[in-house]
Amino acid sequence: MRSGLFKILGSALLTFCILFSNSNMEAAFIRGDVNFDGDVNLTDAIAELEYLFLGKIGPEKCLDGLDVDDDGSTNIGDPIYSLRFLFNGAQPIPQPYPNCGEDPTDDDDLNCVESFCPDVDCMRQEDLDQLLLTHVDEVICLESPLISTTIAGNDIVVCPEGSGICPNGGFGCPVLIDEVTIDIDRNLNDAYIQLTGSIPSIIFEIDPILGGPTECDFSVDLSGAVSIPFTANELPNGALEIVTIGDGTIDAESVVLNLDSNDANPSLICGLALGFEDAIKDIAIEQLGAALNEALIEVTNELTGTILCPEL
Repeated sequence: MRSGLFKILGSALLTFCILFSNSNMEAAFIRGDVNFDGDVNLTDAIAELEYLFLGKIGPEKCLDGLDVDDDGSTNIGDPIYSLRFLFNGAQPIPQPYPNCGEDPTDDDDLNCVESFCPDVDCMRQEDLDQLLLTHVDEVICLESPLISTTIAGNDIVVCPEGSGICPNGGFGCPVLIDEVTIDIDRNLNDAYIQLTGSIPSIIFEIDPILGGPTECDFSVDLSGAVSIPFTANELPNGALEIVTIGDGTIDAESVVLNLDSNDANPSLICGLALGFEDAIKDIAIEQLGAALNEALIEVTNELTGTILCPEL
């Protein structure tokens, strides 16, 4: 009897120490994984019953994991919730489950300082966003000439040499980047980077079938996405360790290009050229893809070897 009482008192004392001496520490965990084996099964419900009624020491290191129903407390309802989930297909176990993660409802007094989940420093969405802000320049340069082609019998040169100057001093047409975002597709092992931007002024040299050469000044709003494949190892806690990153491919269907004349009264030829934007977009996709890939080199280099958090 005295031995059982000492066990209960010891468990309570250890719980108190963990809660108050490590209140700022929060380990990732799997909800319901009471015995820290990385899985939730019958043995976890038994382990929690032993903790609650026999004073078994160990599970108190991660009280968040014991709170199976996520009601902010640990009691008999938690092993019952586990058993109903395991054998009756009742309500699913709240996150984080079945992979490691942090408590999305961390507004209670429960804590987790040790669990099955390895202590891994990983990149979250905000880290990826900051990576893009750090390494993607505010201006991307499209080299001159961007396009030299014939559309409906009209010879067209877009961004001819000498018509624009990029920040690096070279000839080209600068694209001002307004926004850049990244999404990770775990199912496809793909990083999808979306950019939106504008070209305040881009020159079109048009030599029409009838009449002499005409120079048109347009502004362009554009957006597009690059799909970058990668290989990764999934860690026990559900995080992804990026091993290799392949070459990016522009998603042609994502490219949107809108032309607008900078001339208050555009000539007839320049007005007709506005109708060529779809044909110009199709031709420009390869050049746009090359420019976007070059702009993202430092991003892909930085991602290689990093670990993405389980929630991504």
